[in-house]
Amino acid sequence: MTFFDRIQELAISQLAIDPARIPVVILSGVCIYLGFLLLVRVFGVRELAKMTTFDAVVIVMFGAVAGRVVIGHPPTLVAGIIGLLTLMTMEALFAYGAGPAGY
Repeated sequence: MTFFDRIQELAISQLAIDPARIPVVILSGVCIYLGFLLLVRVFGVRELAKMTTFDAVVIVMFGAVAGRVVIGHPPTLVAGIIGLLTLMTMEALFAYGAGPAGY
């Protein structure tokens, strides 16, 4: 195997996704979105509005954990795009359903 064959193999493994993982990524994205929505309802939107520096760090950590759950292991570019697309779709659906008043 040449150097370029190895580079091509690594690129494909990092960019591609096993088609069987696509529904798992979508379902994980939906569940994380709904879970976060539920937690915001339970703890209140005001908790997010009055953030301290510590709260900002915690939110970044939440995002990191949620991202790993959605994308799975090993993370790939395609899985990340599918995860982001799922989260954006959920946001659009809930924003459309809520109308101008919000959630």
